[in-house]
Amino acid sequence: MKKQLILCGLVMTLTVALAGCSLDQLKSKFTGEDSSKKEATATGTSVTGEVIKIEEYNAEELVKLPEYKGVEVDCAVTKDEIESEIDTLLSQHEYKVKKKKGKIKNGDTIHADYEATYEGAAIPDEKKENAEIYVGASGFGEGFDTGLVGMKVGETKDIKVTMSDQYSDEKYQGKEVIYKVTVNEKLVSKVPELTDKFVKKNTDYKTVKEYKKETKKSLVKEKVDGAGTTAFGQVSEGTTVNSYPDTLVRVCKQQIGAYYLTMAKQYGYESMDKFIEATGSTMDQYEQQLQKEAEGVVKTQLIAEAIAAKEGITVTDDEIKKEIANAASTSQMTEEQLRKSYTQLYGSNMEIEKYYKTTLLTNKVIDFIGENAKLKNAD
Repeated sequence: MKKQLILCGLVMTLTVALAGCSLDQLKSKFTGEDSSKKEATATGTSVTGEVIKIEEYNAEELVKLPEYKGVEVDCAVTKDEIESEIDTLLSQHEYKVKKKKGKIKNGDTIHADYEATYEGAAIPDEKKENAEIYVGASGFGEGFDTGLVGMKVGETKDIKVTMSDQYSDEKYQGKEVIYKVTVNEKLVSKVPELTDKFVKKNTDYKTVKEYKKETKKSLVKEKVDGAGTTAFGQVSEGTTVNSYPDTLVRVCKQQIGAYYLTMAKQYGYESMDKFIEATGSTMDQYEQQLQKEAEGVVKTQLIAEAIAAKEGITVTDDEIKKEIANAASTSQMTEEQLRKSYTQLYGSNMEIEKYYKTTLLTNKVIDFIGENAKLKNAD
């Protein structure tokens, strides 16, 4: 199984997005350096305004590789892995059962009638019958969900609710209103049983026995197809990095920063500090994690380049052009749009050709290691 590797780390332990900062702030936060200092020679500039020239290096001298030919990959499938596949299938066919008894708790889905009033007068558009409500995330004002908790099916109750400051009618924004709610029923999630009847209806197989047998074969095939990736992971674990090219690590950090800076705009964070505060972390912790992620990506690149040099694995200009064209086509973009999107996401310290060259080279090395791996339990 060939997986496209993202060169400079779109995976981080800290979640979702970063917030926008000024160029100088980003420069300081990601590199710890004064933004007025620039390299004399450049390959391009990132969104932070810093110019970085990636130094010359010899990957074979920078890493100590373990034996990468004949790596053992166990393709055995466990009972738990098959059960996990079964659980996934059954959960896809989950259904709701209506219950006419029981207490309401947070997380329940209910059907209820409700009507809201303010100072004795009905509020327009706040009356519904048998509305489906998810308790705990109903979208109503403050106090509505907590008021539902503990009610019994069939019970009617007046709940005091403070309307949101963003409520559509300004007349009721922030006001305390009364919702008269009657709980009609609660909906309980049920997962079907794995039976021959279920299998015949919802899969390409006729019996549970046949489904389990084919599921096992499919999982084995996935492990065989992914042997290169698995073996490469083992090689990476056994590799020692003697030295990291400082400028390459900095470029990776810049690319990660540029990507998350772009993503930040979609989440509405006003500053990096507020984002870090929201995660419960500190800037020092974030900087350490960013450095770790960048070094992890550089390690992968160095391993791939070192093995490629030893085995004569190369990537041609035509292959790079084809890969860029395929990426544009898959993304339903023109090549020009792809290049623009790449620069917006990752900055311009690493040209798109270099990005795809490294990706292709790494994938070729993964394939090579997979082809030379020793597979166990692959039948």
